[in-house]
Amino acid sequence: MSDTEAGAPEAEGPGTSESGPAADQFPITVNAQYVKDFSFEAPGLPKALTELTQPPGVDVKVDIKVRRLEDPTWDVELHIGGVAKNRSNDEVIFVVELVYSGVFTLNAVPEHAVRPVLLIECPRLLFPFARGLIATVTREAGVPPMLINPVDFHDLYRRHIEQRRQEAEEGQAAEGAPSGNGAGAEGSPA
Repeated sequence: MSDTEAGAPEAEGPGTSESGPAADQFPITVNAQYVKDFSFEAPGLPKALTELTQPPGVDVKVDIKVRRLEDPTWDVELHIGGVAKNRSNDEVIFVVELVYSGVFTLNAVPEHAVRPVLLIECPRLLFPFARGLIATVTREAGVPPMLINPVDFHDLYRRHIEQRRQEAEEGQAAEGAPSGNGAGAEGSPA
């Protein structure tokens, strides 16, 4: 079946190109994705393989760092760390740390939305690739694959803003200044 029969347009129209809609129509362009740093250590192997009677307990931590490259391009780092322990004796089976990065261009994103886009939407785009990499490496290492549950990046962002607001209020109270409403607590994305 040809593209025309499938309902696709016969010729390119405004805002399209051979590879799809024009990039300037989308608020986020993913220029590159890459592994910036990766570490896997298995101090509990091979002993843990014979002692595991249940899946290991895994503690996962997620963080995001943003750096401006040149306006409007940003480097967004998704930091994921995990420690798996034997539930019966609390011995560490493996430790995994990944910094998975993406280079993003923000196209016509309003200034007030830059920070949320960088700290919510960009990590959301990177997460499935980072999750897959960690699952593959842990599985290939001979342990149960570490399947990270979906992360609510919006909630992480909200908690980060609340923490910064509280720190700003505590800092003002410690200096004897009247407590404010947290204005300016968000700062720049970097």
